[in-house]
Amino acid sequence: MSRPDVKWIPASPQNQNDYRDLAIDSIVCHNTDGSLQAAIAQFQDPEAQVSAHYIVARDGTCIQMVLEAHTAWHAGDRTMNHRSIGIEHVADKNNLGMTPEQQQCSLNLIGYLVDKYKIQKSHIYTHRTVDTMAGGTDCPKWIWPDEVSFEKFKETIA
Repeated sequence: MSRPDVKWIPASPQNQNDYRDLAIDSIVCHNTDGSLQAAIAQFQDPEAQVSAHYIVARDGTCIQMVLEAHTAWHAGDRTMNHRSIGIEHVADKNNLGMTPEQQQCSLNLIGYLVDKYKIQKSHIYTHRTVDTMAGGTDCPKWIWPDEVSFEKFKETIA
């Protein structure tokens, strides 16, 4: 599968590691809980201490903010950060689910990453299932409110 068109907008170097301790074997899916512009600004803020490799916009634009060879800070778990690619999907309480363009972009991107890194579908996760920090998270509730809906989405990945 070929790499989808991607726009490069770099995250702050202070919000990532320029190396990986582990081979990539997982993908973690998120929702931004805000606008595309807010997500970009957060990942570019050197004080934020958060980033993801990709953001999938509602219009189907795919933005890369961290190189795949680098470790983005997205999963709430150091080990998972080092072994995964983080993908944010723009959505919030006023923009639930994905637009058709966004879903197609997400499927293309995930399909490309699955093929490139030989990732098993069982290693494609929601943020809420991998976050080990106190209190956890309900992310990506605006896109996939439960794991059943996420599993249905995963079935459509080529």
